[in-house]
Amino acid sequence: MLEDSLRVADLRGKRVAEIGFGSGYVTSLLSERADEVIATDLSEEAALHARRSLGSKAEGVHLIVTPELSCIRSGVRLDLIVSNPPYLPDEGLWDLSIEGGPTGIETCIRVIEESRRFECDSVVVVSSLSDLPGMYRYLESIGHRASVISKRHLFFEELMVLLISPGSSDSGPKDLEGFCDTPVLRAQPEREDQVR
Repeated sequence: MLEDSLRVADLRGKRVAEIGFGSGYVTSLLSERADEVIATDLSEEAALHARRSLGSKAEGVHLIVTPELSCIRSGVRLDLIVSNPPYLPDEGLWDLSIEGGPTGIETCIRVIEESRRFECDSVVVVSSLSDLPGMYRYLESIGHRASVISKRHLFFEELMVLLISPGSSDSGPKDLEGFCDTPVLRAQPEREDQVR
């Protein structure tokens, strides 16, 4: 779903960061579309696997083992941050690859904080099982908005790819021309009971 959203993005001339590259699949896609990719993950094993998987696509890709973008100086220009973070609420499994914090939005909020630090938009995946009303309140409190790029209903949840941008949600979804050719839906529900 994230990769489908990125396939239509015009990333020519852009420097894109990916937080949590895992296998390197999305990193590979980004390397075909953007001029430069800075990809981070906590796992050295993932970095070695991703480097092998990238093969000839590795030019212009920087794989870094670090939490979020902590080792990147704030003055570095980034045009977009992409992440498919762990988004499920903690259920005591101690699995950082799927649990995104007590309410499921904490890891996503760290990604958004990085986009604020670099003054760029971010694209994140979220689940209807997480605290989406809390996410919208957080975005409103920092003067940002979410636009739904795509969504998919699975057995017991709905996954959404969101574009997070500076600007009040009251002004409606950001114009995604040049980023996405698919219809953009308003992410801020009219009522909280529409979220789940």
